[in-house]
Amino acid sequence: MRNITTSGWTCVLGLLAFMWGSCGGGGVSGSQVLDVGAEDGAIQMQDGFEGTLEVEVTLEDGVWSQDDTSMGGGDDFQTDAWDEASQDGDGFGDSASFECTSIAECDDQNGCTLDLCVDNRCIHECLNGLACGSDGGVARCSLEGEECACVKMPECENDEQCNDQDPCTKDICAQNQCVHTCDVGAVCSDGNPMTSMDSCVIEGGSCLCKGVLQACADAKDCDDGNACTLDNCVDGKCINDCQVGAACDDKDPYTDNDTCRETPSGCVCQGKRECYSNNDCDDMNPCTVDYCDGQAKCRHNCYQGLSCSDGNPATQNDVCVLQGSACVCVGTPVMCIDDKDCDDLNPCTNDACVSGVCEHQCSINSVCDDGDIWTNNDKCVIGPSGACTCQGERAECLDARDCHDQNPCTEDTCISFTCHHTCLEGTSCDDGNPDTRDDRCVWEQSPAPSCLCRGRFECTQDKDCDDQNPCTIDKCQNTHCYHECSIGQGCQGDWPLPVQGYCVTSDGNCACVAPWVVCDDPFDCPPSQFCYKDEKMCGSLGVCKDRPSPCPLIYKPVCGCDGKTYSNSCEAYQAGTSVWYEGECALTHCFANSMCPQDQYCSFVPCAIETGVCIPRPEICLPEDDPVCGCDNKTYQNACEAGRAGVSINYSGACKQCIFDTDCNDGNPCTRDYCYQSKCEYGCQTGEVCLIPGLPGAGMCVLDASGCRCEVTPECITNLDCNDSNQCTTDLCIDGKCQYKCNVGSKCSIELPIPVEGTCQEQLGSCVCSPSAKPCNSNLDCSTSEYCQFQTGTCAPPGTCVQRPLMCPDVFDPVCGCDGITYNNACEAARAGVSIKHQGECEGVPQCRTDADCNDSNQCTTDACVAGVCEHKCDVGQKCIVQGPIPVEGKCQEEFGACGCLPEGVQACASNADCFENQYCQFQPGTCAPPGACIQKPSMCPLIYDPVCGCDGRTYDNACLAARAGVSIRYLGACEIGPM
Repeated sequence: MRNITTSGWTCVLGLLAFMWGSCGGGGVSGSQVLDVGAEDGAIQMQDGFEGTLEVEVTLEDGVWSQDDTSMGGGDDFQTDAWDEASQDGDGFGDSASFECTSIAECDDQNGCTLDLCVDNRCIHECLNGLACGSDGGVARCSLEGEECACVKMPECENDEQCNDQDPCTKDICAQNQCVHTCDVGAVCSDGNPMTSMDSCVIEGGSCLCKGVLQACADAKDCDDGNACTLDNCVDGKCINDCQVGAACDDKDPYTDNDTCRETPSGCVCQGKRECYSNNDCDDMNPCTVDYCDGQAKCRHNCYQGLSCSDGNPATQNDVCVLQGSACVCVGTPVMCIDDKDCDDLNPCTNDACVSGVCEHQCSINSVCDDGDIWTNNDKCVIGPSGACTCQGERAECLDARDCHDQNPCTEDTCISFTCHHTCLEGTSCDDGNPDTRDDRCVWEQSPAPSCLCRGRFECTQDKDCDDQNPCTIDKCQNTHCYHECSIGQGCQGDWPLPVQGYCVTSDGNCACVAPWVVCDDPFDCPPSQFCYKDEKMCGSLGVCKDRPSPCPLIYKPVCGCDGKTYSNSCEAYQAGTSVWYEGECALTHCFANSMCPQDQYCSFVPCAIETGVCIPRPEICLPEDDPVCGCDNKTYQNACEAGRAGVSINYSGACKQCIFDTDCNDGNPCTRDYCYQSKCEYGCQTGEVCLIPGLPGAGMCVLDASGCRCEVTPECITNLDCNDSNQCTTDLCIDGKCQYKCNVGSKCSIELPIPVEGTCQEQLGSCVCSPSAKPCNSNLDCSTSEYCQFQTGTCAPPGTCVQRPLMCPDVFDPVCGCDGITYNNACEAARAGVSIKHQGECEGVPQCRTDADCNDSNQCTTDACVAGVCEHKCDVGQKCIVQGPIPVEGKCQEEFGACGCLPEGVQACASNADCFENQYCQFQPGTCAPPGACIQKPSMCPLIYDPVCGCDGRTYDNACLAARAGVSIRYLGACEIGPM
């Protein structure tokens, strides 16, 4: 409110209404309310007062005030803002136009203006200097010329203004905005005397100064300069625990309640500002304008004279006023006769009629109920706005879920609306430090009582890591124990014979294994076993394990140590090889060892194959004599030694010396065996016909990665190879050929839209499942729980009686029924007793399927789906409820070609022209169309703002005002578009 005071009179320039006359022409007395806009006003005094009155208005501490007033004589005045209007006795020109009827119509979508509707004129006050935007006060509302806008203030003009005092950031001013980039690698100081070689790094998304931690002697060596950490030296290593919740000082003058907190950037001291944006300052007082000032403090400016509602039906003409330091809504008491006239519906007031005026005394501290489950001890109090209200004490919790403190070491409970956190001392936990173990919850009194998770370090020296295993080398590195297996090292185990064993890793365990169990190649194990080695350790020693059988029929491919892909690890073990790595083999083909990595060699199996593949080269071999003949015609001590030399194996045993070709017979029907220069040579007779004893039919010689062999492909090997997917046959594999036996008479199931039972029969040379259901021509031939199901696509008899389903899945797989209606799926059609015409939706989709599809939301119609078309029958005379500001009982009537609910004894209408002068044609809410009912217009309406959108497209402050204007309601809430 803007107050202008001259000697002997007061004229008040306000924002809401004109009360012209007392300051109008002829004499000056009383008060005058005028709108002079957002800028300083100049007022010209005339008729007896000569000179000018110039007023500068400011907003300070929530009160409009004026300064620098000068004036001459005169009694009347006019403002520069209205010089174009012809002033008359009521302060308006004769041709005053109406811009608005409610505040909502004046919304200019500008967050920097306060929009008001004053005497049917829109006013837009610029909130100059108010913080705006979403960047925390960098932008301010500014009035430039006639435009009020949110203007972004320049953050900087040079690099010096961007210095964030962080030695690890490069600070520059780019396009008036500060940009900070991390100077990675720059020398800095992390303030920790226990670190060296400090440099700038990016860690966890933050730019930090971090050094290499050195060993400490005592807690003094671990002082990190952070007041929020508790510094200790444990086993030569600094531990800096964050004292979460401890009081501290974050050096920010605009914050309070500063406490230590764990954040992604570390343990910091952090306080809370009173506000960060204008939204944080909403005091829920409609009489104040709330904003966050530049010092992070909430300001609440009182708009005196603003129309409001004090919530008291016993008052009228409510306006905002400043009472002391409180900005409250105050109304003029309504005249009364007795106490009943003064009931303000407030359970906290004692209402009485005193000398014709209502008085409402607040019953302070009386017990009441504020309706909020989050409060207790509710009592009547006088609130900040001066109103008498019911207010309770805010409850900390309702149940244990409200008390979760994110601490895994506490049990959180809610007792008597208060949270309790019990320390679970001794319980296992995780302190988040990978260098500790045996973490447990503990209660510590210093520096502040707290329940924490503490662990201990695994080791500080090598002897702490002794695992009593003679096969491991035990070391302590960075407080962690490491146990390296000495593979191949001799050892003595717990076995009866006094022989040396070997250290081997198997299934991830390092152990001393007896020599008769250790292996380095498949030949070291019995035929029923294989040499098992851990994954990716094909060149190491292994242990003999039984070959698995049978293996699961799953495809989870692995690459074997022999360079072949197997369906799964079991298949590899069954073939006598260990797993090189998971997934199919991605091998390197080669012609010589030089084409393979250093830890691999080029394997040729058999030797005569043109190209080989790179496989792991053995690293350790056992000192055993088990000679093999290499592809270079040299004898090696064992297969492992041949592989370590990078030579493939031709055959087991020493290389043969021969005289005749018969000396070289290897028993393979596909090789041509001959003696050349006293050495056996074997050539593969690729493409030649061959026979394998025990298998039917002839095969063909092939040369592949598995060697030179006779390949015979039978039709089947097991019964599973003969599956014909026929439920009526038994599938057999006999002598490599499939045979199928028909199980005549066995029960079976026919997969129709609804499965039916049948029996297996031989028909026309085929074994089929024949239905055993009752034949029919229509649904009349079947029981009430069945329907006559025709063959899909025929929609004509003969059919079979099939059970109707009681429930169907909620899936959309449409079918077109023989009745021409589309069903969501075949089951839904069967439930309706309809056979299927074809898959997919019917052409020319009907308007409806069920009565529910025809719901027109009209309480006076019976909605039905008839032959795919919706019908709506008006239930004339049926009782109904007329919806409106006050719902009343009525009856359904058919008028003006429409069916609707009309009050009994009232005249039906199509428009206001059908009703008397003091009535209007009220349509059902939301319809804005006849039939309507002639309803009395209200003569008075409450001063409340509960907007509705009228059928004329205008927004009204409440439903009563719309009815008073003779307009029905389109919907609740302000109109989204302008008048229609």
